[in-house]
This record gives sequence, C-alpha cells and structure tokens, in this order.
Amino acid sequence: MIWFINDDQHEEHVPVIEMDEKEVESLFHIIDRDGNGKITRSELTAFFRRSNQKLGAKEIKEYIKQFDVNNDGKITLEELKAVFLKR
Repeated sequence: MIWFINDDQHEEHVPVIEMDEKEVESLFHIIDRDGNGKITRSELTAFFRRSNQKLGAKEIKEYIKQFDVNNDGKITLEELKAVFLKR
C-alpha cells in the first residue's frame, strides 16, 4: 500500500515509503491493468479502490499531476521511477 502526505506543509503529494527499482516496477504493473505501459486515471482510481482508499476525482487528478512529467495525463514506468527512486 502507498501512503502520501498532502497537508499544509507540502504543496504536493510526497511518497513516504522508499521502494527499490523492482518494487516500483511491480507496483507499476499491478496498477497498469491493460499492460499498455501507461497508468491512466481510471487504472489509478481502480487501484486505490482495490486498496480500500477511495479518492475523489480531484485527488486522483492531483496524483497524476505529480507523477506525469510530460503532461500527457498518464504515468509511465519511468515517471513513476523518477519519483520513488530519487531519494
């Protein structure tokens, strides 16, 4: 399960767990249900629902915004790695 900080002290969602490269890849493939190499808004929403974390459309949009470097509205494996492996 992934937990994020989103409070007055943080302008953006910040991952609070550290993951190695294999864990990030595994997480990506779990979320990317259709296997097309991109996590869509609907896939991210479904992932959070399966994880018993019901987030609204606005929150999902914010998550995508934080990870989506090229602003195409989807998250690639490289974009996910860039966030989790930069620590």
